[in-house]
Amino acid sequence: MSRLVVILGPTGVGKSRSITEFKKDEAQVISCSGKELPRKTDLSVFIPKNYSQLYAAIDKASAPAVVIDDLNFMMVEDEFSRAKEVGYGKFTDFAVNMNTVFQKIRSKESDQTFYVLAHPEDRDDIHPNLEFRISAGKMSKKFPIGAMTNIVLEALMTEDGEFVFSTKTNGLGVKSPEDMFPTPNVPNNLHEVDKIRKEYYS
Repeated sequence: MSRLVVILGPTGVGKSRSITEFKKDEAQVISCSGKELPRKTDLSVFIPKNYSQLYAAIDKASAPAVVIDDLNFMMVEDEFSRAKEVGYGKFTDFAVNMNTVFQKIRSKESDQTFYVLAHPEDRDDIHPNLEFRISAGKMSKKFPIGAMTNIVLEALMTEDGEFVFSTKTNGLGVKSPEDMFPTPNVPNNLHEVDKIRKEYYS
């Protein structure tokens, strides 16, 4: 069964850059926004135009690590394409489509690890939890990303200007197995995260 790791963080904190330490034979990249990677690399990048192509890419992916970058963008495209459609049924569709992505990953019979990089919901004192950003609507607001995996990291910039992944389980959305990571923050290098995960489970 494949494994799922989710990394959430706003634009500009190095999520996409963290991919570029992988070698071509180690990972495949699915870029939902279609943007180029921020560093020169020999990684192959597939750009899905719709959910059907994304589902097929998940099914066909064969690399040990598969990175789905900017997953929220699929929903943004969906929203704009149906912006003039009245009624609440479309919001249910948005949630179902996104849920299907995660179900395909989790049910895939393979020894692969899927890294999903995405934006979080806006947070404040009333809603402090780190949550996967998803469209409005009652069903989509219940999207249980934390229940789908035991590794949810937060991409952020420290006060010293260092880009890192926050790894320490904090009760607010960040979670990882006890003693998997050596420190509460690790460099935002997805290749190193992958090595740590493999060593922990070996």
